[in-house]
Amino acid sequence: MKDRLTEKQQNIFEFVYKYIQMNHFAPSIREIAEEFNFASPSAAQKHLRALEGKNIIKLHGTARGIEILQAPSPLSDVVPIIGSVPAGAPLLAVQNFEGWLTLRELFGEISNIFSLRVKGSSMTGVGIFDGDFVVVRHQPNIESGEIGVALVGEEGDATVKRVFFENRSVRLQPENPAFKPSVFPLDSGDIRIIGKVIGVIRKV
Repeated sequence: MKDRLTEKQQNIFEFVYKYIQMNHFAPSIREIAEEFNFASPSAAQKHLRALEGKNIIKLHGTARGIEILQAPSPLSDVVPIIGSVPAGAPLLAVQNFEGWLTLRELFGEISNIFSLRVKGSSMTGVGIFDGDFVVVRHQPNIESGEIGVALVGEEGDATVKRVFFENRSVRLQPENPAFKPSVFPLDSGDIRIIGKVIGVIRKV
């Protein structure tokens, strides 16, 4: 989107977008106010005018007169949740709309996350396989024992490993016994943590 949305504007836009997708008409100003616990409909109207000013929606001045001008960004794409399925014994699948699934609902604030495609099998022990996408929250520090993404060596090659901080060194531990860990001096400049892995996406 041309103009960056605030988190509240993004949430309202996604609510309006999903509401229209499900009902084929827009929510009322009062419904938006109730959804976000605004003290009055005028607060919802203010946010909608801000979205209109950023050319995201168009307000037609009528009840439910909200037109979507831009689809949500790829990180905000939504899919319907239509029921639950057991991982054990099979049950009859009955379509029962429960809501929408978005990356924001899974991972929270999405402005500082990115994804990387996994190459190799060094992390299969924790369910990260070749071809998967890891979802990474960009941050320069992680806790010892967490799974992170690091840039290593002069070329700054990216790698996904469990990271341990020990005796002023950093150990990148694979989760596959076929691979050996790598150890770097903490202040060597040969390693830099760029994020924490917070999820895995796999196409089956």
